[in-house]
Amino acid sequence: MEKKIQFAVVLAALAAAVIVAVYLFTQSRKIEVIEKQGPPAVEEEGNRTAEAADKVLEPSANATGRQDKDVPEEPDAAKPKRAEPKPAEQQPDAAAEARNVTTQKPEKVESGLAKSMVTPRFVTDLAEFVVARYHPPKTVDNPDPQGTSTIDFKTLNARYGLELIGLRQTSPNLRKAREDILTFVMDPKVIRFLYDQYADVFVDTVVDKARQAEKRFLDPKEMRKLEERHIEELLRLNAQYIDNVAEVFKALGKNASLPGMVESYLQAEKDAVHANFVLNQKQNELAVMQKEIAAAEQTTDRMQMRLQKLEEDKESAAQDYKEAIQHRERTRQRLIQIIQDQAGQIRLETHEILYIAEWVHRRISEGENSPAIVVGSEVLVDLAKKLRSRAAMISG
Repeated sequence: MEKKIQFAVVLAALAAAVIVAVYLFTQSRKIEVIEKQGPPAVEEEGNRTAEAADKVLEPSANATGRQDKDVPEEPDAAKPKRAEPKPAEQQPDAAAEARNVTTQKPEKVESGLAKSMVTPRFVTDLAEFVVARYHPPKTVDNPDPQGTSTIDFKTLNARYGLELIGLRQTSPNLRKAREDILTFVMDPKVIRFLYDQYADVFVDTVVDKARQAEKRFLDPKEMRKLEERHIEELLRLNAQYIDNVAEVFKALGKNASLPGMVESYLQAEKDAVHANFVLNQKQNELAVMQKEIAAAEQTTDRMQMRLQKLEEDKESAAQDYKEAIQHRERTRQRLIQIIQDQAGQIRLETHEILYIAEWVHRRISEGENSPAIVVGSEVLVDLAKKLRSRAAMISG
């Protein structure tokens, strides 16, 4: 009996050994297959492998960044960390949208950047500035029977070229920020886009701000709101000014010889300033020498020769300065005459024409082209028409 039991145990052990051997052989075959083919995609707690997730996130043919309609959206945990462009409403500004959505058309990127740089605040502030510079007749600031506007190009340039009111930029350096904005905006397409976006809004805002404004009148001497006739006058005065600026722009943009003449005038102006500096220097040296001679108990021949030399140098410097001034004035008159001949009848002060010419010259010399100046003149002419049209509506 004992031998039978021992024999049964041996058989059981052999059976177990055979089972273990078969199992190990089977597992080794599976491992070999896995090594050759790679592991299958498995789901663990609702998450697919990175390969499966990539297929889910594969963009559709229109490259909009959205998932394919035929593939269900996976939970956030299943998606690998990839840089996805945000929806437009989540973008901090249009510039960020242009950077992230690289599949947009170039004109859409340009328009986005334009709206990002030139904000509605710029339009509102410009309208307020125009109204503030209008002085109705018989007011403290303008006792004459006709209204006047004191707006000018130099003040506008200082306000928006230096203070950058309503102009968004990221550079901490004012000069760099100004250059970035001007380089981008001074493009024919951008100019037209901005004009189409803001021209009508600007005219409406000017009228609204004018109706809210108060001016101090003389009779009686009190603050009063503007009347409709005053608003009409404001619109017509600014239309006339804008037309004049547009004519100067057009002349400078279309006449190939004018930029060179502006450069000659600027050089003549620099020469006159330098000649004046040299003259002042010689006068100071002569004054010092004269004091030394007056304080000396006895003048020497050397001192007298030095005094005579300084007097001659001063006279020569004075003559150089006189000639430099004359040359500058001739150059200035020639430049003004050509601009006036090309621009027609414009009602601008000479210093205003020169300032505009210098501003345009800087734009061209800094890389912006003449077509942008010409397009600028065209949109200004159209803006003047809009102002006159609104004035006509007010007058009935």
